[in-house]
Amino acid sequence: MTAPSARRSLTPWRSRAAHAAVVGWGVAASLAFAVSLPSAYRAVSTVCSAAVCPPASFDAAAAARVRELGIPLDVWALVAIGSITVFALTCAAVGAMLLGAVRSTSGRGHDTAFATAALLFALIVAFPQTLESLATELPALRPAVEVFTSLSLVAFVAWIMTLPEGRLRSSSSVVILISATAYAAMVPIAPALGIPGLAVALGGLTVFAAVAWDVVLRFRERRRSRRRDVPPLGMELPIAVVALVTLAAAGVVQGTAVPRGSLGDIVLQVLLSLVFLALPIGLGASLLRRGIPDGRGSLAAVLVGGVSTGLLLSLFVVGYLAVVAAGADPAFAAVLAAAIVALAAAPVVVGVRGLVRRVARSPRDSARALHDISARLTRVSDPDTVPDAAAAAIVEVFGFADAWIESAERSTPEGAVPVPINHGTTTYATLVVMPRPLQDLAGERERDGLAALAAYLGAVFAAAAREADLRAAHAELILARDAERTSLRDELHDELGPLLGSVVLRLRAAENLVEPSSRALIDGSRRDVTSAVAAIRRIAYGLRPPALDEDGLATAIEIFGRGLSSAGFAVTVRDETSGEPLPSTHQLAVYRIALEAMVNALTHSGGTGCVVVMHRERGDFVVDIEDDGSGGSDAELDPGIGVLSMRERARQVRGTVEHAATAGGGTRVRVRIPGPRTDAGSP
Repeated sequence: MTAPSARRSLTPWRSRAAHAAVVGWGVAASLAFAVSLPSAYRAVSTVCSAAVCPPASFDAAAAARVRELGIPLDVWALVAIGSITVFALTCAAVGAMLLGAVRSTSGRGHDTAFATAALLFALIVAFPQTLESLATELPALRPAVEVFTSLSLVAFVAWIMTLPEGRLRSSSSVVILISATAYAAMVPIAPALGIPGLAVALGGLTVFAAVAWDVVLRFRERRRSRRRDVPPLGMELPIAVVALVTLAAAGVVQGTAVPRGSLGDIVLQVLLSLVFLALPIGLGASLLRRGIPDGRGSLAAVLVGGVSTGLLLSLFVVGYLAVVAAGADPAFAAVLAAAIVALAAAPVVVGVRGLVRRVARSPRDSARALHDISARLTRVSDPDTVPDAAAAAIVEVFGFADAWIESAERSTPEGAVPVPINHGTTTYATLVVMPRPLQDLAGERERDGLAALAAYLGAVFAAAAREADLRAAHAELILARDAERTSLRDELHDELGPLLGSVVLRLRAAENLVEPSSRALIDGSRRDVTSAVAAIRRIAYGLRPPALDEDGLATAIEIFGRGLSSAGFAVTVRDETSGEPLPSTHQLAVYRIALEAMVNALTHSGGTGCVVVMHRERGDFVVDIEDDGSGGSDAELDPGIGVLSMRERARQVRGTVEHAATAGGGTRVRVRIPGPRTDAGSP
């Protein structure tokens, strides 16, 4: 596996300066949000009669529509303030966790972390638009609020378009970002220029759709290149794109197709709140999956609280509207919706907690991680593929950016962590893990986890090495046995056979020289010796048939099949194999199994013949012996000495023998010999 190159990181003093700046910005954004909350509540709960109203407020017509739905403005104001407060707290918590992770890790990935934290703090005051309400009460703040909102929008778009490499994809991306900047600058002055609100909304939808297309192109390019020097994209990016496009689409339909204060408008605002709440939640889940330190579980608690609160608030609104639509009194609807939320609170929290554990589980539980890796490795049938399988399992379970196993000493890329794989006094290889940006591997718990992982892999590699040694010894034993059989066959055929043949000739000559009374004795001796010669030839042929070496496996089976034709049993042999032939030891095993299967078919099936087909299947050598008689599968078979002998011969060459019933009622014996192994790694 190729080692990835390292990304550039911030210098220590720049990292400290950026950290202080982002912390200060987070405190300022949180204070601004808290100060503007009362103004936001007053804007939503009262009817706006001014010429310019805050974005979240209702004019007289919109307020009338809300009341027709049975929703008092103060109740809706409480729901709205509650939802944006949950969003703001979630953004602040995730941003704070990012900054905390920056302080506990090296400089790798700090630039992206600082930008993401700063953006989250900006969204605290930009998306809820609480500052707009404050600017309505304090007009002197309006220019600053408009500039801040425009800059936040540009920063949000730039963050989406530069994740995760920290740079734009191409020159077309630069054009899209410039267009987004121009749009953000034009929005505050559009009324003064006489530009209709619908035209502004359509322009925003066009620009944001271009941003989404740029992100799609980046996904496609990354999938083709499969670069390892760039951190993987998390779930926060698609959520951000969906939020951006949803915001633009809402701007198009609100006030036109969907009047303010209508049921559709209420549902759209709830949807927008959930979509934007999903952004910090998705980012937090991605951080946990990437191994951000969360020893006390505070980030996981934030995710559970944010998701649960958002779902329960949405459930309250939906339940309230459903009960009011059924004709109930608004007060009764509010009480009933609150009761539904109270009953659903515990199941929702439990379900969300389980979801967060599964989706955003931190890969720091060594016992659980080792169990998961072990479960994956138990499905590996070829010991030679253990290194690649182990590295892939480690990346998936621990959430590393990459991992590979080296059998030789090599230079380790910057940021990678080498871990020797030992068992006893033997070092088998080196595990090299590349953590994701901000993933901390310097703590005692992390070091212990990697040590436990290396110890487990050491045991796995030791077992794989022993199995490889056992396979090699078994192969040598089979080769030695085959060589001994061949040698014995040649000696019987070339030495003992001719010697006994000469004895037969001498006895025949002696028979002509002795008295007639003694000829019967010599003739009997000659016939015995002739039978011994035939027996020796049969034994020599049985040790290793010469046809295997002279004509090949298929022809040798066909020659034996011709002998069965005298019993009225037709044998057809088809050789559909290609590539390298089987080793000689394997050929002998397959030959013996095929002969036993043909004899069994002749003896027990009651059929008139069989077909022997040799072919390759996924690299394995497969022989099918199918008769036209009556038989059954392994489950229906009562194995005798012949069947057990077939299975034992197959096992000696790491093969298998299976019996299955055919559609015509006969039996198919399938012999499978594993193909040659490829060197995927050396444990």
